[in-house]
Amino acid sequence: LTEARLISEIDHPGVVEILDVIEQTHPLRVAYVMEHVEGPSLRRELDRRTPTPIEAARLGIQLTEALAAIHDHKVVHRDLKPANVLLTGRVDGPMFPQAKLADFGIAKAKDRPAPHKTATGLIIGTPTYMAPEQVSGEPVSAATDIYALGELLYEMFTKKRVFPEDQRTSLRMKLDPHPPPLDPLPFPNSGPVWEMIRACLDPVASKRPTHDQVADVLRMVDAAPIVDPAWVERPTQAQHTSTFAGPFLAEPLSASLAPSDPVTASSLVLESVEMPRPEPERKRWPHALAFVGLLAVLGAGVYALSRDPQESLP
Repeated sequence: LTEARLISEIDHPGVVEILDVIEQTHPLRVAYVMEHVEGPSLRRELDRRTPTPIEAARLGIQLTEALAAIHDHKVVHRDLKPANVLLTGRVDGPMFPQAKLADFGIAKAKDRPAPHKTATGLIIGTPTYMAPEQVSGEPVSAATDIYALGELLYEMFTKKRVFPEDQRTSLRMKLDPHPPPLDPLPFPNSGPVWEMIRACLDPVASKRPTHDQVADVLRMVDAAPIVDPAWVERPTQAQHTSTFAGPFLAEPLSASLAPSDPVTASSLVLESVEMPRPEPERKRWPHALAFVGLLAVLGAGVYALSRDPQESLP
């Protein structure tokens, strides 16, 4: 009930509005009435196709801002996953432009103690997208949602899941003291985004980035010119280097990922295949005129040869 009332106070385009909270005392039950959102879930959209890097970045920015809004109201979502993100309002581009956080059924007020496990010892949440502290039953915080956001970002950029759908395997991997292995992102100069996602997935909550740090990296992608991914050469592991060392990184990057030049929006320009350009029109005119002149000379010669010699006599 406390969480529902806190969420009902949030007025943000990226958060599904709670219109009413209903409480029943005998037996104790709480329900809330939400706004109707017309559009598919992010899960359905990801199953249908792969977003472009800019689409993924824009959706990521919206989700980051929505999480910041609920965290400012001292609420932790605790179940952020593609199925709980709704997409609505087709305005520009092929992807739905507005992402909305939904399903706050297990959300928790940050300052209110609550059990993290049920009476039978079952963990509350979706194992594939849970942070390590949820698995181990430790207190949750805004960093818990940042962890799940990192998983969503990786899935949007690569259409691959960080952890397997098998719950037991996923839970075991969540308890590993090292970040999970990540493949390179499938677009050039993606090192900063890769490093940011890796930091989001740090097993230690205090080492994860803030909302602003995540959004700043994603805005560099959104500001960069982009071409159809079909024309972009896919980077290999050897090509994947990072030029970003955010303050949220607890330790220096490895030599293979050490920063070289400062990152700017221009350094994130996606490379396209060099296509041959047609010759300017003005260069075609001399050839065309010469060809017409040649035809005129040949025509005059043929005409002269075909005439009766007597016709040329005075």
